[in-house]
Amino acid sequence: MSTPTTRPEVAVVSGGTISSQHQLPNGPKVGFLDADYFRGLSAPMRARLEHVGVPNMRSVAELRLSTEGMTEGELESAFDYHDMSVEHGAPLDVVWTAYTSTDPRAGWDGDGIAYAFAYSRATKALYLRASDGVPPQQEGTGFYLDLKVFGLFEMAVGVEISRVDALAKVIEFTYLAGGNTRGRQRMSFREVGGETVIRHETWFRCEGRIRGWLYPAGHARTVAAFHGNVARAGGLGLGSKARG
Repeated sequence: MSTPTTRPEVAVVSGGTISSQHQLPNGPKVGFLDADYFRGLSAPMRARLEHVGVPNMRSVAELRLSTEGMTEGELESAFDYHDMSVEHGAPLDVVWTAYTSTDPRAGWDGDGIAYAFAYSRATKALYLRASDGVPPQQEGTGFYLDLKVFGLFEMAVGVEISRVDALAKVIEFTYLAGGNTRGRQRMSFREVGGETVIRHETWFRCEGRIRGWLYPAGHARTVAAFHGNVARAGGLGLGSKARG
């Protein structure tokens, strides 16, 4: 009888604790991911996916949002709050098109952000780093990302587009369950004097006091990097400014 193989132990820091070793199933798949692709992900990303049970998931439909069961009022009253704004020297319709039509992998890759993979709940499709397909900018599309905070700390996060409102000009991302941060981000677009201002609000709750203390500054850098990446990829020029 053959002995089941196990992966090397990977530390998962969550609220000051470290997880135990996980045994992955044999075969060409690790959950809904190709096994070789899974092995090529960063150690923090593999640990994060193992922590939430992705190796045993048959479909992206089993992924959960961190705010499930919460009303809008509960979220906004119970969570911490971060607010900043981004200005683009282009009209609202041009900026909205850039944010909703540009390949999102461009926004989620560069300047301290590394794209790992994306998924679509609508089609159950995966969009790997070198995939020919472009992740749709629609509700139910999620992204797993590696972040380098302050150039020192590496962490893996998952977010999902939970609202795209073309009439109100609002886009929301919600953190996926099982990470060290819960909550939601909202981008509200408006035009002022022929230019566009995006208010980027975040309601968040972190595991651990130190992480909660560091989150605002680290998050501000990541948000600024994201908007800068979109501006470059979407042809919005160099007149983009992040404030807050």
